[in-house]
Amino acid sequence: MKKAAEKKLEIPDEMLFAGSSTLGSLLGMILSQGTRYENTGAIWGGFAGSLFAYWLIKKDK
Repeated sequence: MKKAAEKKLEIPDEMLFAGSSTLGSLLGMILSQGTRYENTGAIWGGFAGSLFAYWLIKKDK
């Protein structure tokens, strides 16, 4: 049980970028739904997700 707890989950940087930008886009679309900024919300959400992934990668190294 201790060995499983000591293992660190390794996620490739490309997958982290792809996943966080996708989740950011979805969150941006959901939050801006019903407004005239739906497309802009998705774009900025993806951008924010990518920045978050970049920050996580830089923090880890």
